[in-house]
Amino acid sequence: MKGLAEMLNPQEPMYKLANETDWDDLAKEFSKYYVDLCAAVSSDKADGIAAAAQAALRHRRRQGGGAVDT
Repeated sequence: MKGLAEMLNPQEPMYKLANETDWDDLAKEFSKYYVDLCAAVSSDKADGIAAAAQAALRHRRRQGGGAVDT
């Protein structure tokens, strides 16, 4: 069975963009707004991201803010 990378066209712009994107940085930045509990349970890296998100949430609450600005 072929892997996903073998099934996709590496010349497609979205494929190239996906490989240029710093996914860890995006997860870190967006962790201010959400906690992915499934990932936190299954991954040590996600545990760190979840902890950072929880700390950010506590900080926002101390400042009188909620989990997400609406």
